[in-house]
Amino acid sequence: MENILELKIKENVRLAPLTTFNIGGKAKFFINIQTNDKLIQAIEWAKQQKVPHYILGGGSNTLFADSGIDGLVIHVNTHGIERSGEWIKVQAGEDLDNLVAFAVAQNLAGIECLSGIPGKVGSAIVQNSGAFGQETYEHIDSVEVLDTMTLEKSILKKTDCEFGYRTSRFKNNPSKIVLSATFKLEDGFAAESENIWETRQRVLATRKERSSYYDSKDPNTISAGCFFKNPVVDKKLIDKLGAIPHWPQENKVKLAAGWLVEQAGFPKGYTYKNVGLSQKHSLIIINRGKGTAQQVLELADMIKKKVLQQFGVQLEEEPVLVGFTQPSLKQ
Repeated sequence: MENILELKIKENVRLAPLTTFNIGGKAKFFINIQTNDKLIQAIEWAKQQKVPHYILGGGSNTLFADSGIDGLVIHVNTHGIERSGEWIKVQAGEDLDNLVAFAVAQNLAGIECLSGIPGKVGSAIVQNSGAFGQETYEHIDSVEVLDTMTLEKSILKKTDCEFGYRTSRFKNNPSKIVLSATFKLEDGFAAESENIWETRQRVLATRKERSSYYDSKDPNTISAGCFFKNPVVDKKLIDKLGAIPHWPQENKVKLAAGWLVEQAGFPKGYTYKNVGLSQKHSLIIINRGKGTAQQVLELADMIKKKVLQQFGVQLEEEPVLVGFTQPSLKQ
């Protein structure tokens, strides 16, 4: 038990308060780490104890199972933002909005539309979070990663990270953990006509209006944000569906998932047991109080089946579902 004391590993810790969904059981083992060295030690401990581990960031894109996690949850809270010219290096445990605020204050453009997205920088990279025409990957120069199998660090260039719509190499291969990232931004005056500070304020105001900015006092935001991705489908499907909101996406088209959900019979404010849809955004499944992960998945399944039946479109979940099956944990 010496390692437990050194690493300050706790037992039977409630996970719900660590997520914006406020849902989930307990972690059998839990540790809060502030340095990458402690992260490596925690993973080594999990290997020694032969228990799975899961990396938790801000908990804004996570749904934990009601039964909890029979393993070690590592809560990453590494901090640090450094500027060198147009380059910014940031630790994975830093809040994404802190990074955006820092860049805007330094008059560096390129990520101001990511203002107000809850969660950590590492999670935003894994998910390739985006909003209002900008995505996290666009201004990434390189990413420092840890291989959980070998515990070796390496630097990957953006082209090696396999970024796509709400996905990346790290999401598809969770054995690679993001430790830090370097962004190459642009001079704010030369980048665009609109002042980037004004852009940030406009984005924050829009997020608050749509309840996509997490606020523990606003019941419409007790969620993991948008629960479904906007589906990317073959252009031929548009001919069959007729008038439906869509946007060109290389050789395909992206559909408005919120429109599909509402047309399938699930309007804003729809309720199901102790969960439901936000009154301001039909893609946000909320915890109405005493909601469970099982109820969230039941509602999500109802929506997916109706959309598939009516439009022939398969919706995909955006949040990470943890503890429902063992493959969702890393050994």
